[in-house]
Amino acid sequence: MTDTSTSSSKKFSGIVICVAFAIMFIVIDLMISPYIDGAVGYLIKSVLRLVFFMVSLFVFMNFYDKETVSEIIHLRGFGKGLFAGIAMFLFIPFVIITYFIIGAPTWLNTSVSIIFTYLILEQIAVALWEEIVFRGFVCEGYFLEENKTAGKRIMYALISGVIFGLVHAATANSLSNAILKFALTGVWGFGFAAIYLYSHNILAAMFMHFITDVVINSTNLVKDWTSSSLMTILDQYAYFVVIGIIFIVAVIFLIKEDKNTSEALADEEDE
Repeated sequence: MTDTSTSSSKKFSGIVICVAFAIMFIVIDLMISPYIDGAVGYLIKSVLRLVFFMVSLFVFMNFYDKETVSEIIHLRGFGKGLFAGIAMFLFIPFVIITYFIIGAPTWLNTSVSIIFTYLILEQIAVALWEEIVFRGFVCEGYFLEENKTAGKRIMYALISGVIFGLVHAATANSLSNAILKFALTGVWGFGFAAIYLYSHNILAAMFMHFITDVVINSTNLVKDWTSSSLMTILDQYAYFVVIGIIFIVAVIFLIKEDKNTSEALADEEDE
């Protein structure tokens, strides 16, 4: 069984490691961003994130005494994780209906290489790296807790969401934009944390992060939308209602502990 004092230090040290990785990435990204653009730029940023992911995964394995990658990235509890992210699934048709059907967009004149590197390659890299850092390092401490309560799950999810929101707000170009980015990405981070804490499956959080990012970031390839009162209502009001639903559903799953996950954790502790 894991030594109590060691487990206690790891619970909080994981959060420090997360912040350290985030700061390093932001600094490097800000340094290279002015010099890269287009498909090549997205490719370089994807490679950068994949490098950070591999380094983070290596550190995670050693820090939490994992012998193989399969102990971290696996399919056990994958379905439960996706179920915990059910509200995020509902966000996908909302975006498609609002922006791509009702909005009747005019698309930017882009290329297949940009679509692939930006919407596929970069979003895969983003999901892999951000989940292992912002959910893995931050929330793994919960699974080292002796008393795994709903209050502690919510606490870890809040810490994950706040750090995630702050990191995204750091690149905002104005205070109002920073506040908005912090609030929105904070809720998403909270939701991804709920997936991980409910299922202890980081792959489920990675998958959900990827598919939602693809849909959301596809709106950045739009030149203009067809203006209508319905579009305005959905974009400026209903959008935030959906975000609120994502938050509420995440809280519900954080309160509702999965029995199978608890039993699996108990078996690991006994070993």
